[in-house]
Amino acid sequence: MDRQRLLISYLSPKSARSSFGPFYNALVAEIVCPWLARLGNVNDGGKWTCNPWALPDNCIIYSLGVGPDITFELETFKVSEERCKIYSFDPDPKLGQRLVDLKSDRFVFMPLRIAAETNDALHQKTVADIMKQFSHSFIDFFKIDIEGKYILTFKNKGIPSSAF
Repeated sequence: MDRQRLLISYLSPKSARSSFGPFYNALVAEIVCPWLARLGNVNDGGKWTCNPWALPDNCIIYSLGVGPDITFELETFKVSEERCKIYSFDPDPKLGQRLVDLKSDRFVFMPLRIAAETNDALHQKTVADIMKQFSHSFIDFFKIDIEGKYILTFKNKGIPSSAF
């Protein structure tokens, strides 16, 4: 019952809080997966995944939106037994600096914004252009946390559906 009251408090205009973090963390993933796992911190850094242990050798992971918490990237790397190469993107170079500081060739960070159109002057690229840059034809694991901008990002027709 306490959980129900908490969720209702976020929906009521009179008692709604300014931050939706606790609301987001009160939600339970609704996916049918016998190996459901949350990788990363309970707060915004962590994400629900299905069977991350099954990632293939030399897998490619794209992490769109790093934010201040890199626990998702670090735990995914551990769970995959360091088989994967993780490409992370965020427009704020300070947010990815901790990944750069790891000095591992298995982590690549690019300070750029993911967008529907590539514009080098604005430091923004499409996912299709990033895939071309790194000669990737397939992404094994694709995490998106770019604050609602994903709709614009995927209007781009340059990514074949076979890439996922």
